[in-house]
Amino acid sequence: MFVCAKVWYGYTILGGKMQFKRVSKRIQVLAYRGYDVEKRRAVVKMVGSFDAYTYEIPAELLDGLSDEEKTELHNYIDGLKQQSSKQYEDMLVSRFSRDVVKIAGLILDEGRDLNQQWGDEAWAALEIMQKSLRKADLKRPVRLSKPKPANQQQTGLDLG
Repeated sequence: MFVCAKVWYGYTILGGKMQFKRVSKRIQVLAYRGYDVEKRRAVVKMVGSFDAYTYEIPAELLDGLSDEEKTELHNYIDGLKQQSSKQYEDMLVSRFSRDVVKIAGLILDEGRDLNQQWGDEAWAALEIMQKSLRKADLKRPVRLSKPKPANQQQTGLDLG
């Protein structure tokens, strides 16, 4: 379950005692560790960090967290995975038609070495795509017929 995150000055706050800050290729894990009466502010310590792309959590990071904080960390990582998966799928869909046109141009390129197995796989993929489009009730656009060539001789024009 991914809790709605609030982003504040580069920090992601989930409403618990944890904050997460992306720094380059890592995500820092900051944990609330009490209140300092003399300074009149909260004490927030960086507990550790993990890779922003693989989401692998080091063992020493988990050792410094309570069970509640571990749950909050895992929820945050699950949310990141869902978000990155959705972004990847949206990117695939948005670039599909452009990529198909590029591939069609590459197929027609004389220098390409494409074998029959590649062709069979491409046709199978296109059949699956057709079935998916039909199932999603996305109809094929109606093609307009090509205009017939006009008669070269125009009657009724006196050019003399």
